[in-house]
Amino acid sequence: MYKSFNTDMTIGGYQFEVGKTYEIEEGEELKFEFEFCRDIQDCFRSHGIKSRICEIKAEDIIEGDYKSVCRKITIVRELSQKEIMDKITESSHAFWWAKIIGNPEVMIDKITDSYHAYLWARDIGNLDVMIDRVTDSYSAYLWALNIGNQDVMIDRITDSEDAYYWARNIGNREVMIDRITYEGQRKEIEKIIKEKVLNNSINARSIDHSLFLAMKIKEKNNV
Repeated sequence: MYKSFNTDMTIGGYQFEVGKTYEIEEGEELKFEFEFCRDIQDCFRSHGIKSRICEIKAEDIIEGDYKSVCRKITIVRELSQKEIMDKITESSHAFWWAKIIGNPEVMIDKITDSYHAYLWARDIGNLDVMIDRVTDSYSAYLWALNIGNQDVMIDRITDSEDAYYWARNIGNREVMIDRITYEGQRKEIEKIIKEKVLNNSINARSIDHSLFLAMKIKEKNNV
């Protein structure tokens, strides 16, 4: 069992110390200062990735979802940074650990989630590694928009909403139009396509007219 603390080992109105036991008096209500987690990664939800984490002994427990609470708690020992790092398995925590604390060479292999692969590539690097880990439509759209590789990511766009935003913000509208299922968004992109075709036609006629005038002027000058 684990408990996270502020950097000065405080929580709320309590100053905790390793080796000491704290107890809620009989008749007192349960307090958030006596909350703890069974999974060390759940501790990050309370105090972030830079929190100090201790192994604790809890008594008179009321179980919760990711956090439980007890009436008596003993702070057994503080975990080292390496001990905490070795227990990280989730992509989100691995990303934030690498970004805020470091050890990217350790955390990179723990990035298995598509969205956090995108975040890693954007904020840390290793694009050649992360590009193959981006598999879901939303992350592919974000990668194409903010990093590039549209030629790779375009085939990973399967969600209607992502296809709509791709068409609106990146392009490839003739490709994306068939992937958009929401009628209002589809009509908007169809309108943009038609306007573009019309503008291209007008521009082409304008160019042709300009060339025609230039030829007439040249002929006149040669007379």
